[in-house]
Amino acid sequence: MKDVKALKITHLYFQPIKMGDFLYYEEPLLSHFIDKDNPNDHYFFRWVDCDDDCHHWFIFKSLEKDIVAFLNRDITLCQMITKNTTIFLVDLDDELNKKQILIATINELPDSYLPSKTSFFNEEHYHAYTLELKHQFEKKISEQSLVAELLKNFNVLNEQQKTTHELLNQMRFVLSKQENISKGKIKKS
Repeated sequence: MKDVKALKITHLYFQPIKMGDFLYYEEPLLSHFIDKDNPNDHYFFRWVDCDDDCHHWFIFKSLEKDIVAFLNRDITLCQMITKNTTIFLVDLDDELNKKQILIATINELPDSYLPSKTSFFNEEHYHAYTLELKHQFEKKISEQSLVAELLKNFNVLNEQQKTTHELLNQMRFVLSKQENISKGKIKKS
């Protein structure tokens, strides 16, 4: 592994659950994980190097909106990674045992650990899981948009109902006042 100015730590502060691979060539190169305790927290393990003893990975966190932006080709993989200020570096042996865990700032990573600045999503190069995830996110966004539209319509109807209720109260008041005036004229006669 290349020299990286980093702090050695004893464990990750989240419990990764592998969801699938984004890039795969003979073995995973970029894999998607979520946190067991916070399933809305997304992490990616990116293979960067190996030696006789270990495979070297770095781990970065990503917001769902940034994953969607990447999958929609609005940002590059490099931009998605560099939105982080810190990353983890993990050395795993062939049985996936952790040999070393480091935490470092994104600025400390060697340039060779980052993808190119033009690393836009290209369906042809990515594993089928990536497309499945893209469709899941699109469905979720569509459902959220539908719910937002329904809430907006509900709020409009609610406001219309309040306005109608206020008008009815005003009409009742006017009719009541007119009735009292009429009763007053009848009593005088």
